[in-house]
Amino acid sequence: MKQNAKHKLGRQCRHGFTMIEMIVTLVIITIITSVSVVSLKDYKTRSYFNEAVGQVHNEVLKAQSLAMSPGEEDAESYTLNFSSIDNTYTIIQTGGVSSGETIDSGRITDKTTVSDATIIFAVDKGSTNGATSITITDSQTGQVKTVSVTEAGSVQLQ
Repeated sequence: MKQNAKHKLGRQCRHGFTMIEMIVTLVIITIITSVSVVSLKDYKTRSYFNEAVGQVHNEVLKAQSLAMSPGEEDAESYTLNFSSIDNTYTIIQTGGVSSGETIDSGRITDKTTVSDATIIFAVDKGSTNGATSITITDSQTGQVKTVSVTEAGSVQLQ
């Protein structure tokens, strides 16, 4: 009788998983993990590039904002320089008591390169000395984006 209880309709009661079930489960987990790691790496690469593009765009807007806001009476313009040699930028005031003084400077995010560019924003107008473009290139993927500034002072991200 006890043997009949273990063999319900000819099947034996079993506990746990078979080796095949465990191997299949581990293979599925490995595949999902490897896809996740690759996606995370791509996300980090895009994140660094987008951060650099945003940083360049914000610095252009900052220099323009300084030129348009009431500041030093004698200030004539604000110059924004980008250097591809060391991936840096500087905002310099020209004219006035603080002429030649660096207002802001910094380094653009690593893993990207920025083109050489100089933009001069006229005080009170926010207009520039001419249309200028700053090219940002992702060093890993080669992706390129451009921040353009028109002579009228319109800033566009392309």
